[in-house]
Amino acid sequence: MRKACLTLIALAFIVSPASGENVIARLDGEVMDAVRDGLKSPAMDFFMDGITELGDEKAVMGISLLLSAFGEGREREAGKVNTVSFALAGGSVFILKRAIGRERPDGSDRLSFPSGHAAFAFSTAVVLGSYYPRLKLPLYALASLVTLSRVYLERHYPSDVLAGAIVGAISARISLALRDRITDLSLTRLIRGGGG
Repeated sequence: MRKACLTLIALAFIVSPASGENVIARLDGEVMDAVRDGLKSPAMDFFMDGITELGDEKAVMGISLLLSAFGEGREREAGKVNTVSFALAGGSVFILKRAIGRERPDGSDRLSFPSGHAAFAFSTAVVLGSYYPRLKLPLYALASLVTLSRVYLERHYPSDVLAGAIVGAISARISLALRDRITDLSLTRLIRGGGG
């Protein structure tokens, strides 16, 4: 996890506006051109528009709430751990986006780095993959498609989605390490002052 944190810090420094033109920026541009030139089609536009929604905060929280509300045992635990992982990833992304201020490829704002969709997709994939090992590969493949969609739709550079995936994976690992404490949390006990 320490290597992932150091990689994220290095990427944040490299892509910050103060760092100027660099190798990462050139690679980002080349990969974006390759994605755009190699994949662009009306059918792919439709597919990527749909896939990108799976990394949206509403989709991730929906999964967590469904597992927590209707699941039993392991499903309920997975929902709680995924919710905490979502909160860690979301908070980290929020702070980093505003601290770095990288302009999006489409020029819509300065909140490109890191990708929240990638963070949420990988956070969910790592948590749920831990609870359901047989689904790990499909979950990671789906998270990877979400990150590709963000580049394809020109909402993020490749380094943005890489950083988002790292944030998501770190958030998930922290949440999984704290799973015993998380699963002991009870909203009722917290409201009554019993802690948790």
